[in-house]
Amino acid sequence: KELPPEVLAGSAIGLFPFVYATYEFALRIYTQRQCGMCEGVGLVYRDQDGDWLPGGADDVFAKRRLRKCPTCGGFVPWLGWGFFFMSNKYVDPGKGGPLQRPSKNFKEMSDKAREKRKQK
Repeated sequence: KELPPEVLAGSAIGLFPFVYATYEFALRIYTQRQCGMCEGVGLVYRDQDGDWLPGGADDVFAKRRLRKCPTCGGFVPWLGWGFFFMSNKYVDPGKGGPLQRPSKNFKEMSDKAREKRKQK
């Protein structure tokens, strides 16, 4: 039997959102992994002056105000399985806030953060 064109068109239209979402998800993860500010973790903290500083698993106990990275958007914040299962014990994650896009000058901000880290 031959499938009618309506079935083929409907299948293609129904599959498109999943293909597009996979592309966007992979692009966001790639962008986050290339980020110089959060080094792929997706989380940074603020100091008392309100400046964004690099964050990560090694400093999570000293600064409990981890937030999504303003450079890459922090699409998939990840510190490890221990923090995944015990996140409320170590960090006050808040409500997550709105989904953030990577900044328009992502490369510039990322490179500046890498240079700042090298100077320390």
